[in-house]
Amino acid sequence: MKFLIIIPAYNEAKNLPELLEELKRLYPSVPVLVVDDGSRDLTPQIAREHGALTVSHISNLGYGGGLETGYLYALSHGYDAVAQMDADLQHDPKSLGPMLEKFSAEDLDLLIGSRFISNEGYKVPTGRKMVIRFLSILTWMCTHKWITDPTSGYQILSSRVLKVLVGNLPPDFPDADVLTGLTLSGFKIGETPVVMRERKVGFPQVRGLRALYYLYKLPLSIFLAFWRRGM
Repeated sequence: MKFLIIIPAYNEAKNLPELLEELKRLYPSVPVLVVDDGSRDLTPQIAREHGALTVSHISNLGYGGGLETGYLYALSHGYDAVAQMDADLQHDPKSLGPMLEKFSAEDLDLLIGSRFISNEGYKVPTGRKMVIRFLSILTWMCTHKWITDPTSGYQILSSRVLKVLVGNLPPDFPDADVLTGLTLSGFKIGETPVVMRERKVGFPQVRGLRALYYLYKLPLSIFLAFWRRGM
């Protein structure tokens, strides 16, 4: 299987060296693509210095835009599957090996790394955990498939899924709504436990007024995905 690791990054110059060196040590034969989403720091230079393939946006397109650029790169270069990871060191690279084994063994289209199956590593704050649980319930109501961690960005996706997502990925917060649409489209989706760590440097995407927008946008998008594909 031809496999690529995709890391969308916006102003992550302080976190990338540790992440890229860890990936290089654990998976020396697997190429890593850093999608620089219009960073104002040294993100692209740091990525290249640590041996990563690098693509840069002229301006910030959002997390979904970064992923879509990575998907397009993977499809145009003939990759069979990709793993997507955050650049903030929260996704433990040691979990990627077991994820890939399960993805291949079960012939999945998409595998989600869940922080709630084994509850190892960073403990999610209670308020955020309640929001994730709420989104799990909404996703189950629309698909009858229980996903413990529908907001996890730690995933492995087949090229079949990438072809569907390119051109259809929300630019901001693509998670539970995307999973709802893919499940209703018949793709084989699984979950597996992963370890997640606390961010060392920088700030999370969902905070302040963006958190309120997230709470408004995600439930609406989930029901729209159900209406489009499930009716």
